[in-house]
Amino acid sequence: MDESVKKAWDQWVLERPKQIQTMCQQYPPDKLYQMKSTGRYVLLHSYNEDNTVDVLVLRNYNPDILFERHVCGINPNDLQEINSPLED
Repeated sequence: MDESVKKAWDQWVLERPKQIQTMCQQYPPDKLYQMKSTGRYVLLHSYNEDNTVDVLVLRNYNPDILFERHVCGINPNDLQEINSPLED
């Protein structure tokens, strides 16, 4: 994340409710995650005030899927940060 984007992100986070701030710190949006329950590789899309996150399941990281999707209401404890989908 370049410096101007990081500054804007930090400001955005400061303006959010505490539970969102905590999730933003624990689960940064510029990382790739693997869902423990499904094995799918996902990117964070949004943080929710009910302590869940929304994720994107993209073909770039999941070439076997037929269509990309936006999945809502994921427990962030189901996410494991990884460096690459090839890292098994």
